[in-house]
Amino acid sequence: MKDQTSIRRSLFRSASRLRVQLAAFTLIELLVVIAIISILASMLLPALAKAKSKAQKIKCVNNLRQLGLGLTLYAGDYNDTLPGQGVVPGDPRIWVLYKRVIKPYVGLNNTNNPSTNDLIFRCPSDLGFPLILGQDTPSYRDSFQDYSSYIFNGVYWAPNLSGKKLADIRQPGRTVLDLEYAAHGPVTWHDGRTKFQRRTNKARSNAFFVDGHANYTAIYYDNRQGPWEYNPPPGAGFDYVWFEP
Repeated sequence: MKDQTSIRRSLFRSASRLRVQLAAFTLIELLVVIAIISILASMLLPALAKAKSKAQKIKCVNNLRQLGLGLTLYAGDYNDTLPGQGVVPGDPRIWVLYKRVIKPYVGLNNTNNPSTNDLIFRCPSDLGFPLILGQDTPSYRDSFQDYSSYIFNGVYWAPNLSGKKLADIRQPGRTVLDLEYAAHGPVTWHDGRTKFQRRTNKARSNAFFVDGHANYTAIYYDNRQGPWEYNPPPGAGFDYVWFEP
């Protein structure tokens, strides 16, 4: 009887050791698994980053489409005329203050209450202009920009649409209506760019055009010190104008 008990105990211990040996990884096997996981991660992360960048770009385009529609609806209620100076008395920044008058047309009621919570005015890729303006914050957090990533084509130092009638725009398919503030640089907020950029020719911004289409648009820049919004030269291959009378 005693021998049988000893045998059973011995067999149990042997089986337990075998299960441990079968379940355990050797150090080499563990290193191989870690290496495989690292390789898979290195392959997947760029694809995930690219997908995220594309989603953010699409979000910006959708915001611009809604804002462009809001501008068009506003013009429809004001004798075919786009927003002009005087939205805020004494403040000429119609390119950002336009949002005060189009908010009701995009479903917002806080007309006179600038806020960073109005997500339609926020581009998720907004990098701001740290090298150009010295402000290392997104434009939607900038009070001077009225907390918006997007501008209306109404800067007073350039050909613009401020106070213009839609019927007077001769090239609606090439004339920008609203666009990312990055075009003021011009810099690029997408394509994996960092916020530390200098002005450069053909930097791209999402733009919405008078005829209702949107495009990822290269902006012309010839290294002048300012102003920075001006029509590209004819024949240069750019797909936009600010305004042509």
